[in-house]
Amino acid sequence: MPHSVLGAKFASPRSTHDLAQQKRQNRRTTLPDTPDCTPAPPRHPQRSVHRDHGHLSHTGPLPDIQGSGPRPGSFGGNPRRADGDAVYFLNTINDAAALLLARGADFLSAFDKPQRDALVMVFLRMHGQGILANEVFWGLWLFPFDLLVYKSRFLPRILGVWLMLNCFAYLATSVTGILWPQYEQRVSNWVFPVMFGELAIMLWLIFMGARRPPPDPGD
Repeated sequence: MPHSVLGAKFASPRSTHDLAQQKRQNRRTTLPDTPDCTPAPPRHPQRSVHRDHGHLSHTGPLPDIQGSGPRPGSFGGNPRRADGDAVYFLNTINDAAALLLARGADFLSAFDKPQRDALVMVFLRMHGQGILANEVFWGLWLFPFDLLVYKSRFLPRILGVWLMLNCFAYLATSVTGILWPQYEQRVSNWVFPVMFGELAIMLWLIFMGARRPPPDPGD
């Protein structure tokens, strides 16, 4: 009998166990890589949620729902009124500057009191000019509004005419005050009665409300 067979036959149990363990290790290293059956946790949980609930995702552009709200850049559907509000808001800087000069802080000691008083008057006049510039927007936003009131059948047409006169009154006062300031007070006194158009329609809507027009005889 060969010596190798005799050595394997009479080998100690410990050496036989080591040999079997070495064979299993060699077989494990020679086998091709197999995919792990245990699923790995997702690297991005939000992506897995999107994949699991794909039926809830929206793949196309959002629908344009009419009447869902103002479009971007429309400032609530009235850009003229938004511009007027911005001008009126920025005009408060002139008020703050006039108040600061009138209080006479320590860093204003380089100016004499007559100089500070003159600067206060300058900023107050600038505030008045800002109001005149803002009246352009006050009048422009009334133009489409009075057309709607006039063409509607549930509000009196006299209110639409009144708002139209109010629109041109604001424009006349603004243009006159900027180009011909010596006539501003005179023009303002002339157009003052028609400047109650906004107040008139506000009171009408509060106390009278919008009434349904009568049906046409042909209907």
